[in-house]
Amino acid sequence: MSTTLTTPDFGITESLKKLGIKEINHGASTGTKWLNTTGEMIKSYSLPTGN
Repeated sequence: MSTTLTTPDFGITESLKKLGIKEINHGASTGTKWLNTTGEMIKSYSLPTGN
């Protein structure tokens, strides 16, 4: 017997797309516009997924 774990689709992908959030983003935003930034890239991770 195998079990498949599925997660509900809450529209997260579409919401992030509408907000303009990508895999790599600038370091600052006004809430409506990403600002160009300089400096070292800082990686962040999601605690629930480890990504």
